[in-house]
Amino acid sequence: MKRKSVPRLVEEILESFFKKEGYELYNIAFTKESGRRFLRVTADRPAGGFTVDDCEKISRFLSNRLDELDPIKENYYLEVSSPGAERVFKHESDFVRFQGSRVNVTLNQMIDGQKLITGKLLEKKGDQLRLYDEATKKEIEVSMDLVKRVKNILEV
Repeated sequence: MKRKSVPRLVEEILESFFKKEGYELYNIAFTKESGRRFLRVTADRPAGGFTVDDCEKISRFLSNRLDELDPIKENYYLEVSSPGAERVFKHESDFVRFQGSRVNVTLNQMIDGQKLITGKLLEKKGDQLRLYDEATKKEIEVSMDLVKRVKNILEV
């Protein structure tokens, strides 16, 4: 039987807990830095209002489950955090949540002399991203094949 990766295993452990508690998984990373292992879980609450208490609740749950199952044989540090107010879009739900918001879209290649488009996210439909480009003052469509990264812009 093939052994599961640590991030996949952690995702399975968190799945029902997140569904019950109303959390959304943003990312899981199991990395080695300066000779130390880190298990980093990044989560959010789709309805908003993710707090330090939420990080603590997730950390306590996950730590207890990992202690019970003991699937990670090496020492590691567990870190639970939020992706923050400004975030790189990783999931389809990010495009829905931030529709109508200002975003930075980094491209893999130049389009009309631009490799970075700043504007309003109008919608993502299939593999097309529709934006209002602030530089050209026009609506544009960009194929997701050309998109390297999309990040929302926090406006206060």
